[in-house]
Amino acid sequence: MKTAKLPTELLAEKPRRVSELAMGETGYVGLFALIVTPEQDCFLDAKGTLEKRSLMQMTVRRDEEGFHVVLPSEPEYTTQLLLEGIDVLPIASIQISKDRWTPGMGELVTR
Repeated sequence: MKTAKLPTELLAEKPRRVSELAMGETGYVGLFALIVTPEQDCFLDAKGTLEKRSLMQMTVRRDEEGFHVVLPSEPEYTTQLLLEGIDVLPIASIQISKDRWTPGMGELVTR
């Protein structure tokens, strides 16, 4: 049996992961990629997908010191245990945007 082929222009590109963020590059990731331990240590899910800028995201920048995150100010975060086998990336610094739902607009408050 012959099947139809999806036209190339409709084929989505393979999504990039947070772990693929290049040195000096900034990207946007859904808030679900943030992992906070009961000790309040913060990590990124290495398999989190880089996305186009939209609501309910954090901004992630990578440099020589590691990954730097800007979180929106509105949602609160719960802690969870780090499960063995989950690939995580330590976060070097966190800032909170004055913007409630999407970071990157207005003055930042460093914590």
